[in-house]
Amino acid sequence: MVFNKQGDLLLQKRSMSKDIGPGKWDTSVGGHVNPGEDVYSAAVREMDEELGIVLSDLQFSTATCSGIIANLNW
Repeated sequence: MVFNKQGDLLLQKRSMSKDIGPGKWDTSVGGHVNPGEDVYSAAVREMDEELGIVLSDLQFSTATCSGIIANLNW
């Protein structure tokens, strides 16, 4: 998920021509880690490919079903 500095969540609406979930709201970035690529590099690449946003400083967070959030600094 992508948040701006104000904490707003960036979403995108899927194309109506998609086979799965047409017209539904979805996360703004998703993808796969290529062979030999680390997770951080994959996230930077996917942000550029899908949103045209080039960042060199990403902050990763993870949440559990119990609501625990952990920030991962790389």
